[in-house]
Amino acid sequence: MLTRRQVLASSAAGLVCAGTSFVPRALAQVIKKPVHIIVGFPPGGGTDILARILADRLRGPYAATVLVENKPGASARIAVEYVKNAEADGSVLLFTPDFPMTIYPHSFRSLSYDPLKDFTPITPTAKSMLTYNVGPAVPESVTTLAEFVQ
Repeated sequence: MLTRRQVLASSAAGLVCAGTSFVPRALAQVIKKPVHIIVGFPPGGGTDILARILADRLRGPYAATVLVENKPGASARIAVEYVKNAEADGSVLLFTPDFPMTIYPHSFRSLSYDPLKDFTPITPTAKSMLTYNVGPAVPESVTTLAEFVQ
């Protein structure tokens, strides 16, 4: 029997693989109106900083004006819903970690969006790793996850 973690991992892997075969590709064209990059987290975090770097690089080749808008709340779902309901003309882009598209469909009972039907993936922009940190109550002799579990 599969565990919930295995099902989620398989689903995420399947979504990534699906993205390479039958998800329509975005084609960049010069946009005449201001472009809005929507971030589902408050200003100053890692996602926001990366979005601002991207916005700087898009100014000129993609649009004369590229703005980053932060729409935090509901675990980034407010931003996702905002972009889903925006006009599909390339002027509103979602900049988000993968989990609203890969994990949320499996962890929330209902979503107002379908990642495969409502969005067109463009490209990954960064890779990151999650880390496990412990507080000062853990002895300094514990240096691995296995030691922590023991």
